[in-house]
Amino acid sequence: MRVLIVALIATATLAGCAKPPKSIAPTAVSTSNYEGYTCAELQAELSHNMRELAAAESRQRAAVAGDAVGVFLVLIPPSAFTGDASADVALNKGEDIALQTVYNRQCAPQRLVSRGSTWNRW
Repeated sequence: MRVLIVALIATATLAGCAKPPKSIAPTAVSTSNYEGYTCAELQAELSHNMRELAAAESRQRAAVAGDAVGVFLVLIPPSAFTGDASADVALNKGEDIALQTVYNRQCAPQRLVSRGSTWNRW
């Protein structure tokens, strides 16, 4: 009986833990948001989105680490109370996909002379 109770508590505790950034699926973002952008604007948005994604992933990794410590010490994941950055990570991943899709469709000839595609990091 004790084993069952411990197993249930462990399952409930771990279910509330923050997920690592790699395991967060992207949110669907419409490419129509970026259809009117020039190639230079798309490149600027891609660079900005890369920085935002890196920051969100960093916050999410901190939440994962905090949860590991919290569960180890007090059996409660802190992100259950403070939240995490999973929504930001998912949105930035979705925006990255939409931006890359529009960039590849509109700017493919220029891409051959530019630095190339280095945006798909995850």
